[in-house]
Amino acid sequence: MDNLENEELNKFILDSFSLGNELFVTNFSSTQPKLTDWMKNNRKILGDNPTVRYQSFFLSNNLEYLISGSLKNLEFITFQLYSLKNNENIPTNVISTRDFKYIEDSNFELIVSPKLYLQKNMLQTSLNDYILIIREFYKTDSLKDNFTSNIKIKEIRNIKDKKNFNLNISPQKITDFIQGIIVSTFNLYDQLKGSSNAEIENKYKLALFPTKGNYYEGEIIELNDDEIYEITVYNLPQNFNFIWTFYNIFSRTPDYKKYNIYLNNYNVEYYSKNSFKFYLSKYKINNLKNNLEIGGYSRGVLSLRITEEKIPDNFDYSIRKIKINQIN
Repeated sequence: MDNLENEELNKFILDSFSLGNELFVTNFSSTQPKLTDWMKNNRKILGDNPTVRYQSFFLSNNLEYLISGSLKNLEFITFQLYSLKNNENIPTNVISTRDFKYIEDSNFELIVSPKLYLQKNMLQTSLNDYILIIREFYKTDSLKDNFTSNIKIKEIRNIKDKKNFNLNISPQKITDFIQGIIVSTFNLYDQLKGSSNAEIENKYKLALFPTKGNYYEGEIIELNDDEIYEITVYNLPQNFNFIWTFYNIFSRTPDYKKYNIYLNNYNVEYYSKNSFKFYLSKYKINNLKNNLEIGGYSRGVLSLRITEEKIPDNFDYSIRKIKINQIN
């Protein structure tokens, strides 16, 4: 590791324990859980996305939760449940506000419960679900950073008339959770080297709290100062919600207030109806369209996430590494 990666390693370990402390100590409660903002105060972990806010709380099988919020300034929100099996976070039920039937003036309520409700926005939990992660999707990182989330746990109801609440959280699960963050992140980059895209998709899903129904791909990136990647994307509709993001070997983004490290369907320039070309370089190249910077890193992962259920059969992309002076 070089000096830049050594500095990031220290930050990553501190952020891992910071998140664990906030989840299990500061905001942990059997009857009044608080939402934890995973990327609060520039904390970066588990493939942070610059245009997404991540919040979560732990669940009890004895309780149901009424969540309220607004879609103002947002594109949509996903609510994803997870169970834990062999230290892997398995996505179970999910619902998006794009699927909500009951929204009034951009305001909504969602019931999260083992019970089934009709004619309400609801997400049904299963016995082994232990955490709900809420993702708020914005058009840009500045919209996210300048807007305070209005999602709240409005009401908590005891549906089993028990005084002792089982949150499905044991000391072993707490250990597994924090250890899983560190170990899976340490191993992920090396595991991805030499993998096919299909293998990358599966390994991402094991390590980084995937959202069910999302499409993931990725490429290992290694760059010298005089090199650049040219990526050509074919048949990705302009109305699809997607994002290409660079992560260092610890699954953390460089400072996106300083570097242009992501490309999504709102800031990309297409050269034809559904195709575009973009570039990945260590530092900004003047007058180059769709140029992503990786903040001086020499290696990492270029990740693609598409939040659409159906991907065109002819969607594809090509990637090649060239010298900067070879750019057409």
